[in-house]
Amino acid sequence: MPPKRKRETIPFNPHTVNGPGVWVTFVRGRDHQAASELIDLFDEASLAAELWPPEAVADDANAEATASGGIDDELAAELAELKAESKQKRKLVKDRRFNAVLTDVECVFFLLCKTPVDPLKLVLAYFERVEKTKVTKLRYVQRLIPIQHVCPANLEHVAAQARKIVELHLPSPTTYRVEAHIRSHGNLQKEEVMQAIVGAIPKDGTRTVDFKDPAYTLFCTVFKSVSMMASVPDMGRWSKYNPNTIATKDTAAEKNEKE
Repeated sequence: MPPKRKRETIPFNPHTVNGPGVWVTFVRGRDHQAASELIDLFDEASLAAELWPPEAVADDANAEATASGGIDDELAAELAELKAESKQKRKLVKDRRFNAVLTDVECVFFLLCKTPVDPLKLVLAYFERVEKTKVTKLRYVQRLIPIQHVCPANLEHVAAQARKIVELHLPSPTTYRVEAHIRSHGNLQKEEVMQAIVGAIPKDGTRTVDFKDPAYTLFCTVFKSVSMMASVPDMGRWSKYNPNTIATKDTAAEKNEKE
């Protein structure tokens, strides 16, 4: 049996939370392990590649080898191939689909997603796989909340952000509830953030509040100087977006029935 490949430790990058991504909670003290296994799952395990196939990269090794001519064609070809591989590796690092951003909030990091990756589509595709296979392939990640829009953390921008979310991601007719959190932020209060979100919903009666089992949850986290928001479907079906609970849900239900 070939030796098991050791997972590369993914460092946290000096990026800011300035775009779509995934708000990730993890086991205390396992920040680097959680980031590594999640990026490994989303990227190296080809989940993202299946949804957004990478563009074909032109291979110019043969062209460079042919141009070199002479009796050293074979050596030139090998050097050109090594050069092309090195260039591609540098490009992959620069164009990495995912970057883990440390938040300074205990047991939380942000996974910044590069265009064209859609965080909601990515997370739901993963949950569907977990629901089918009952395997998470994650040991330290606990909860995955997709974030669709990010804006400055003030009421004016939060209200505008909520209107955009409702327009683009909250269909009509439907049911919804609002979930808001304030972390490492001292100006805005949870109640006023929730009021700003509710105030962005048209009063035409086609979108109604359901606190028990809504079709959509308008999720907002105000973190330091930014507000992150998303309209996420089926919070109940996906066990509050906890992959470990999704993987064991049917097993637990069957056990209760037998008892």
